[in-house]
Amino acid sequence: MNNNIKNNNLGFSLLEIIIAVGIFSIVIISATGIFQKVIESQRSAIAAQNTQESIRYAMEVMSKETRIAISNIDNDYCALFLSPIFGVPLPPVEAPDKYNKVFNTFDWEATNDVLYFYNNYNFCVSYFLNKETLMVARQTGSNPGDYYIASSTPDELKISNLEFVVKDDMKDDFHDTQPLVTIKMDVEMKNENDINKQAFKIQTTVSSRYYE
Repeated sequence: MNNNIKNNNLGFSLLEIIIAVGIFSIVIISATGIFQKVIESQRSAIAAQNTQESIRYAMEVMSKETRIAISNIDNDYCALFLSPIFGVPLPPVEAPDKYNKVFNTFDWEATNDVLYFYNNYNFCVSYFLNKETLMVARQTGSNPGDYYIASSTPDELKISNLEFVVKDDMKDDFHDTQPLVTIKMDVEMKNENDINKQAFKIQTTVSSRYYE
């Protein structure tokens, strides 16, 4: 009978196993949290990029058309032009008066500004907010009903605020001010989660290149 049997005491105690499992769990939870934060940051960055790309085209088109606005103080045709537009399908309003030489605004709902002016073809153009969408109305003929209305922003873009600030000469005053309009708006994407949704305040100032 062999009496040289040795006891092996190299195993792990229950306390050691519990500590090891605890440390491993902490490491896994920390790594998962960091990974989740990275994913959320990436989604937020993509949402911000999508918002900026969606509004960039509309701002470029509006800025270009605003830049080539001209003065037309001989008549108030834009008032006749805008009246049916805001009567159907929007709530009816009184036609605005043309009080500046180039850029003019009015509030059709007491909260949203409307910008209107004559483009370089001597046709009336108007930009306004309707149901969180930037709209444009352009004259196409000589009659008040000759116009079309189109959306300037994609459906997934939400505009919660639109404001036009005009610096211009009054239509009967001597011309000593370069006409300019500042465009302000609050934009965000409709289809983004609240966590990843990125809201922006967009502002740009455009000066008319028209000189008398």
